[in-house]
Amino acid sequence: MFRDSQKKYVRRLILGDVSIDDLTITRVLSMSPEEYSTRVRYVIAAKKLERLGVSVEPGQAVTYVLSKSGASIIQTTSENEYDLEAYLKVLNDAAKTVLTPILAFEMDSSR
Repeated sequence: MFRDSQKKYVRRLILGDVSIDDLTITRVLSMSPEEYSTRVRYVIAAKKLERLGVSVEPGQAVTYVLSKSGASIIQTTSENEYDLEAYLKVLNDAAKTVLTPILAFEMDSSR
């Protein structure tokens, strides 16, 4: 059942049959964007917001879409600008997270 849902969403992603709103990811900043030493996607998005003149503070939620540049803010993202490969990986990782314990339990139960 879960595999069928996964296949359905993979197909929708590949065909471009998803809205940007369905693809958004939101993270809350724990520091100001300048304080981060790693280049994570939500910090990339926060810095893009700052370049547009938006003040970004610790505790603020940043909403973005996975894109080839790492992250695009939803305010400037067009419908087909998302990174297909990145979303397929996110979907696959989520499926593994959900299914691995279930499949392991089923295998142990069948012994």
